[in-house]
Amino acid sequence: MTGDAGVLLDPASSHGVLRALLSGWTAGSLTAAAAARALDPGRAAGIYRQWLHEGAERDMIHLSARYATLGARGFGRAEGA
Repeated sequence: MTGDAGVLLDPASSHGVLRALLSGWTAGSLTAAAAARALDPGRAAGIYRQWLHEGAERDMIHLSARYATLGARGFGRAEGA
């Protein structure tokens, strides 16, 4: 899954279009490598999944910290982490 279907975050994170472009490019690059037999398809899927997860985690931490500075509670993992 790429683009908005890959990760659903608060629009305030302001990465929607960038995430869509980068996720499509990353998925396409990994698919091309797998099709060329330069990378195992399962490994390509794992690389993509990890890349997507790590980016989403970074964005969630940053966004929840931003909300915390505004006094909003209950967003993300920053609270009680």
